[in-house]
Amino acid sequence: MRIQVFIAAAAPLLAALVAGCAKEYAYIPPTDAEGKACVAQCQTSQTSCRRDQDRRAEAAADQCAVESARREDTCKIKAPIEYATCLKFAKNDEERAACQLNDCEQPSCQPSANYGLCAGDYRTCFQSCGGRIEVIE
Repeated sequence: MRIQVFIAAAAPLLAALVAGCAKEYAYIPPTDAEGKACVAQCQTSQTSCRRDQDRRAEAAADQCAVESARREDTCKIKAPIEYATCLKFAKNDEERAACQLNDCEQPSCQPSANYGLCAGDYRTCFQSCGGRIEVIE
């Protein structure tokens, strides 16, 4: 539970740090019809790439949820046995007080899509079509 609270509290800070490091680009498209058609193909490819990344993230989240449920079920079986064993073999009250029933709650699964791959491919495609990209400082 503490881990989820920590993650929720740290997420905005991490996003701000990443945003501060992210580069911004100015795209200057080609002016001719052939270049514009080429850029349109780049955009289609980027949309497809993003869709694929969304699917991968969704599949990873589904797999993570299945594995998390399996780990939680296993824990719910083992935790009481381990706790009872600890109490049984404790030699004094201090050792018995140290025995704890494990918390079986698993962290949430939140894989995200990696759009960075798509953005890099798009920039390369855009430039190969005659477009220019300038980094904004």
